[in-house]
Parts: sequence; C-alpha cells; structure tokens
Amino acid sequence: MERTTTTARARRLATARAAMEANREAVAQQEREGYCDPFKAKLSYSVSRMLAEDEVCEKDEKAIVGLIDGPLAPGHSCGVWADDRMYPSVEHALQALKAPPEERAGIAEADVREAKRLGAAALRKNPEFREKSVSVMDALLRDKFLRHPSLRAALRETGTKRLVHLNDYGDAFWGEVPYGEKMRRGKNELGKALERVRSLTEEQLLKAWLRDRCDIEDVRNASLEVTWRRRGGESSEVVRVLEEEEAKVCVVGRAGNIVIDHPSSSRQHAALVVREKRVWVIDLESTHGTFLDGVRLEPLVPRAVDGAELRFGGSSRRYRARLVTDLAKRKQGDLYAKIATTAAVEPHSSSNFFVVVENVPYEATVRDLERIFPGAVDFEIEGGRGVVRFTTSREATLAVASDRDEIDGRRIRVFLPHQKKKKQRIS
Repeated sequence: MERTTTTARARRLATARAAMEANREAVAQQEREGYCDPFKAKLSYSVSRMLAEDEVCEKDEKAIVGLIDGPLAPGHSCGVWADDRMYPSVEHALQALKAPPEERAGIAEADVREAKRLGAAALRKNPEFREKSVSVMDALLRDKFLRHPSLRAALRETGTKRLVHLNDYGDAFWGEVPYGEKMRRGKNELGKALERVRSLTEEQLLKAWLRDRCDIEDVRNASLEVTWRRRGGESSEVVRVLEEEEAKVCVVGRAGNIVIDHPSSSRQHAALVVREKRVWVIDLESTHGTFLDGVRLEPLVPRAVDGAELRFGGSSRRYRARLVTDLAKRKQGDLYAKIATTAAVEPHSSSNFFVVVENVPYEATVRDLERIFPGAVDFEIEGGRGVVRFTTSREATLAVASDRDEIDGRRIRVFLPHQKKKKQRIS
C-alpha cells in the first residue's frame, strides 16, 4: 500500500513538473515570436480597439499612435549608415550594433524578422549595450532623416503631436503596450527619439549628424591643419589650423570654417572630421561634388583622407588635411620663442615684467587669475599656459611665490622667463 502511494505521488510530481516546463516553454516561445515579428499585418483586437477610442489615444489630435509600419517605423526600408556600412533600415543597424563586428554583415543581409532574432541573441552576450541603446537610436534616426528628405518631411508633418510606438508584442521599452481596458504603459523611447529629431532645425540636424561621425578623444592635444596649392603648382600654403575642440568638425564651403569662394562651391559643400586618429572627408550632398584624388565621393559617406588630395567642385585648388598631434608641446615651444623674441627686442621695456604660467585649467576665468595675481595688468593665457604681466620687475618676482597655488583644485606652475621649471609631477 505504501509503495503504491509513493509511486502515485512521484507520478503526480513528474506530471506537475512537465506541465510547468511546458508552460515556461510556451511563454518563452510567445516572447520570441512577439519580439521577432513586430511588423504584423494586423494589430491585435486590443490594440485596434485602443486606436479607435479617443480618450485612450489622447483624443488623437494630440498624439500619433502606432508607428509599427510607415516612414517613421524603424523597419521602414531606407539606407542608414552606421559602422562604415550601409544598412537597409534603422532596425537592421540597431540590431547589428549589438553584435560583434564579424557578425554584422550577416545581420545587414537578413530580413527584419531575422535581424531582430540575431540582435536579441547578440544582446544576451552584450548586455552593456542596453546602457547606450537610446543614444545609438538617436544617432541612427539622425542619419535616416538627414539622408532622406522625403522621410524628414513626413516627420515634420506630424507637427507637435506626441509620437507613440504602440505595439501588441510586449515591447514596453521602445514603445507602449496595452494595459487593462483603456490604458497602456511603457517608456516609449522610440517615440521620444523621433520627437527629439523632429525638434531640430535643418542646420542643427546637420551639426548633430557631423558630431556623430567624429571622436572627441582624438582631437585632444591635436590640431587639424589644412593646406592648398594651385593645380600644377608645387608650393602649398596653410589655409587654416583648427585646434582641439574646433578641429572635431570642419565645414568647407561658401559658409564654412574654410571658405571656398568659387561659383561651383555649395554653401556647406563638405566636412572634415577626425575619427580613429585619422581625417575623414564627407560630401554634404554638394551640387558639383567633392573629389578625393580625382574620384568623386558618394554623398554623406565618410572616406579617409590619408594624405590624398581633395578638390571641391570646379575649383582649381587642391587641398590636403592632416592631424597634428603633441599640440601642447608645440604651443609651449611657440610661447618660449615669443618670450625670447620680445625680451631680445625690448630688453628694458615694462612689458617684459612678466611670469610664465602653466597647467592652468581651461575653465579658469579672469577673476580666478586676479585672485592669484592681484597686481597683474594683463593676462595672455591660451590652452592652459601663457604669461601674466606686471608694471614692475619686483611685482613679477614676487608673483613666483604663487607657484603651485590651486585653481579649481589644479596646481598651477609659475616661474620667471629666464628660470627653468623643475620637472615635478603636478597633481
């Protein structure tokens, strides 16, 4: 009797475990199918009913609800540039960026459904991507709407209405999902990202898109030097040197950082950006084109310059652009050369009563310097170093006592021009 009871209990336990496992598998399968198939031909009854009820959709004149397909949808077929590759849609690019570089080509060639499946698998191995997913989506949408004017016009036509990515496949991060009879919940990050792009003017969109193509770290302590020569000429001259922050993005054209006054030049003809310690050129959909060693570039596609000659439109001038590193050391040499020249020309002038200042925070103000040097009459500080001038030799000599004083928690170095600074680490 006892053996029969034990056997029955074990059988019931096994049946319960099998049922629980089957239920877990069914839920997992439902999640996979919902995640992998966001672009369904028809909405479910619950979503369709929500779309028809004004009180749920904020009376419809205040919101555009849906975004599952159409020009604003992430799966809409249109070229999007990311990771030095053209993807068929924003959805393809987003899923590919979750995966390692060697797997991205396969995602680019898949259909939307398969791309989402591959992206979901890659995300499990790369959970850190979640932290930057919104910023990645912002960059992809900026590329989409800059590259396709007709889609940009469709986005503008939504006016100031709230954009809601309402879906019935459980995506409460990028959209909102039905909850109860007349409610929905979710972060709606896709709708918010679309609204951020919509709020940008044409000029702001271009600037933001160009910033997406550069690397801030690559321009620190560096400058972008642009030179030009005539066709057939041998000598070249410097057009402009852009330093650090200014060197991130350089627009070339009739209204750019580098002005090209030629009838064939567009207002914003092309751009030079710094990324991966290299200079890249991008044609900004100019009328007469941008040429790299004689080959016309495809619009809005970055190409590495790598010492090649650039030509803009029909201008006869040939340009070269290069990244110059060790900017701080070069500036220091220029400063010392200027000090030596000034002292040699006017050795007894009152303008030579000064001290050399280094390691000054970039955020330092004139008031900060006046606090350290109360008797100073002039400050010439650039790039964290420069000179502070006084009316008498005695004041300049006493100012050396401010060596290693702090500005915003950073110790500055102060010494007379004929003194040699002691090599010591500054915290």
